[in-house]
Amino acid sequence: MPPTSRPQALPEHPNCDDLIKALVEWIHISPFVRQFQYGGVIQNRPGAVHGRGWDFRIQEYAYARSRAVSFPCVYAQTGPVIARLATIVTHYNWPTVLNADVIAPADLRQLEQDAEWICNTWGGVRNRDFPSTWEVVKSAVTGAQHDGAPMNSGWTKVASFVTDRLPNSQTIWDSRVSTSVIWRIDELLHGNHLLPTAFPCLANLRVVLGRGGTRPRPLHNDWPDGSCTWPAHFAGSEIVRKIVKILNNPAHGYPRIPQPNGDAKKWDVFGVGLVLFMDGY
Repeated sequence: MPPTSRPQALPEHPNCDDLIKALVEWIHISPFVRQFQYGGVIQNRPGAVHGRGWDFRIQEYAYARSRAVSFPCVYAQTGPVIARLATIVTHYNWPTVLNADVIAPADLRQLEQDAEWICNTWGGVRNRDFPSTWEVVKSAVTGAQHDGAPMNSGWTKVASFVTDRLPNSQTIWDSRVSTSVIWRIDELLHGNHLLPTAFPCLANLRVVLGRGGTRPRPLHNDWPDGSCTWPAHFAGSEIVRKIVKILNNPAHGYPRIPQPNGDAKKWDVFGVGLVLFMDGY
């Protein structure tokens, strides 16, 4: 079963910001315990601790497939890769990159190797079209799909990693993250007698289908299937960037994002994605 806490009440005439603020607050006050699936049954992890808050939730992140079974593990694994990709990405004016020949061979090899690691380890997808990596990078950096750049639950993670330090930083829009965002928005709309068509920010939002945990969750509205599509990835990323902005607004009083080895910092798209990833399981 999906989470049972009740959705937030919206103002009488809500806009997109009101809707996303309600989503952020609902997640913040909802009780959470990290869970796992065993024998087809959802169970609490041994020694599970119930808690609330974005800061609590992110510290409970775990993804067995990547062997990142603790919050510090996530940053230890991803930090060096993200830094390396950022160095390569900033070397090129991506709107003018028309083919792979423009990219230095060493950079191209590194992009493809890192993409393979991201897809296999974090995406759980055995992609084979890694010569298309530069097209994925260009699409992510420019915010528009380049020709036939592929997209699936592995490539969305590559797009997120390569844009992590850019203004248009993108989320990992896989079935878990999309389930968290769309199910909660769907419940908010239904509980307040509203339809998605009343909110321009939802026009291109698409669900990514998935199974396992509490997925697929029942929805009141007809959300299009956006699996393996760039428009769904971009639309989901826009919603997550709105979430980041709300969390970082001091007027709202949310805690900063804790760090395994250092002081807490402002929220970013990657950190919000970790919370949504667990929420959507």
